[in-house]
Amino acid sequence: MLIKYLALFLLMTAFVQAQSEWPAYIPDRDFEWREGNCKIQLPDKRIYQKVEIDPRFGELDRNTFKARLSVLSDRLALEGGEEGVIKLKLFFPLEGAFCITGIGLQQIQINEDQRLTLLGELAAMGPFTPGQQQRDDFSCTALLYLYIKRSKIVDYRAKNFKFSDEPVEGR
Repeated sequence: MLIKYLALFLLMTAFVQAQSEWPAYIPDRDFEWREGNCKIQLPDKRIYQKVEIDPRFGELDRNTFKARLSVLSDRLALEGGEEGVIKLKLFFPLEGAFCITGIGLQQIQINEDQRLTLLGELAAMGPFTPGQQQRDDFSCTALLYLYIKRSKIVDYRAKNFKFSDEPVEGR
């Protein structure tokens, strides 16, 4: 009986630790928006928000991305112990480099130099494989949340795209 309670305690502890303190989705209306480095110029019907197989960075794994976020955090030089969220709207076209269509700021302020630093650092994420729907490649959008604590990027959440070391479903 004691073993059963111990197992239940361990399971509950693991579940609580696995839950992130950050929300999985924050609506656009909760952000102050700034321009990214591109505008989508395609008819809406040719762009998917969610595809069966997400776009995937071919040479960028999660550990390398975390290291880049650490460098980005230092280069942004946020001040005043800021805490909040940066929401980036990403666009993965069929051809060319991915780009950022919008920068959402929640409880954070950045100046123009910081905006350009953010765009420049993230633009170097490298080549990607486009998203697929019913075995065809499509342009698609994705989200990247950067969570800020004490003026440093402490965590991230990628939505609708993958890094090179993540499993590929369906390919």
